[in-house]
Amino acid sequence: METKGLVQCLIEIASEKRIGILAAIAEKPLKHAQIARRLDMTGSETTRHLNRLLSAGLVTRNSGGEYEATNLAHLINAGLPFFRFMTTNREFLVSHDLSVLPQEFIERLGESGFAHVRLLTGQVVITEVRGDPKLANGDAATMTLDANNLHLFDANGQRIE
Repeated sequence: METKGLVQCLIEIASEKRIGILAAIAEKPLKHAQIARRLDMTGSETTRHLNRLLSAGLVTRNSGGEYEATNLAHLINAGLPFFRFMTTNREFLVSHDLSVLPQEFIERLGESGFAHVRLLTGQVVITEVRGDPKLANGDAATMTLDANNLHLFDANGQRIE
């Protein structure tokens, strides 16, 4: 099994700052100073991290001097929720036998989560969120509902047909 490329890629993203850079520039291209301000880093620290990401092929610099995520970086960002799920639920995953779970289920772990949303009426609803919505507690957001995938439950947790 060839692991050298995998190990090198994991080493390059094994930094909260570099993961933060990838997340920031995945949203929109940013200049060096913008990245430094957004992630509260010094100029030299930002340069060091950007150079590592450039060398790894995860970041490019466009003609306007902005840093952009490569397609590979976008794929890595898309896979991070799986690793966040594993680290968040580490104790459970280590202490339980997961070999009984179907492979299709295991592949979807971390793909979605749940958000507790307070509507303008004050009512709280729970909704499935796919990917990483990049929202913090208290952020305002717009939500659309697909009636074909809408499941309602009563106060006792019983599904309403």
